[in-house]
Amino acid sequence: MPRPLVRATAAGVVAWVAFAFRFQRPDFLNDHFEHLSMARQVLFGELPYRDFFDAGRPLTVLLSAAVQRMFGHSLLAEALLTIGALATGAAIIFWLASEVSRSIGAGVLAALIVVVMSPRLYSYPKVIVFALTLLAVWKFVERPSAHRAAWLGAVTVFALLMRHDFGVYVGVVSVCTLLMVRLKADTTSTRRPIAAYFVATALLAAPYLLFLQQQEMLIYTATSGARSLAGAARLTFRPLHFDLSHGVAHLDPVRGGSGSLDCGDDARPTFPARGTIWAGAGAGRRRHQQVVRHHGRFA
Repeated sequence: MPRPLVRATAAGVVAWVAFAFRFQRPDFLNDHFEHLSMARQVLFGELPYRDFFDAGRPLTVLLSAAVQRMFGHSLLAEALLTIGALATGAAIIFWLASEVSRSIGAGVLAALIVVVMSPRLYSYPKVIVFALTLLAVWKFVERPSAHRAAWLGAVTVFALLMRHDFGVYVGVVSVCTLLMVRLKADTTSTRRPIAAYFVATALLAAPYLLFLQQQEMLIYTATSGARSLAGAARLTFRPLHFDLSHGVAHLDPVRGGSGSLDCGDDARPTFPARGTIWAGAGAGRRRHQQVVRHHGRFA
């Protein structure tokens, strides 16, 4: 059997195993019903932004509405969508890992990591979006061309519609990939791929951007998204720090926007140093509750 056919067959088996592993016990947590309730509104003729607020996940909502329309108004439809997307992501990871390493075993191991992590079903965009991104980036680097760059642009728009910040992440990765490939090749052979990427991205994103502008939500969406990314960057590059210089572990404050826990410099939660832990689990719980109640406040 030719090697590409072996890999394709193995990828199909990986997808089936990944699907069966999650389908036997589909767990729908409360957060899942946030976008699922919006999908039900779409079935009644409403649209995100026009009729109700959506936090930047239009395609996630519309896909849930589409499967509800196709397979009925039940959680079975949502399970088929989310678990199918997770299984597809695992198969893509297998394909990439086996192609890069030229080892079926390495591909199975990489896919197994994705499967056993058991991401929550409503987090399926995190798996399928970035698996497709890796595939598109790899294919472009392997053989740069205008049509592969256009596919990279399509993946960027897909990520944007699934979740706005995903589009930013994928866009940054895509542009960096285009620039690095250009640095390693002559300029004439990379101008067309770069142009193809930006043209494809602009054409595919234009209808959604025009819709946002029609609803007078384009500027608001861009500015609120920029603030959210800036807040996430501050948390990412300012990790928690424990100061043990005075015998007590001081937790540095985490300052955020609305709804985030804000502990000021004059009211930090303190935890006892090692060797001075309160006796008894019950006492520890009560003391911890007092610390949170007196020192923690929601901004």
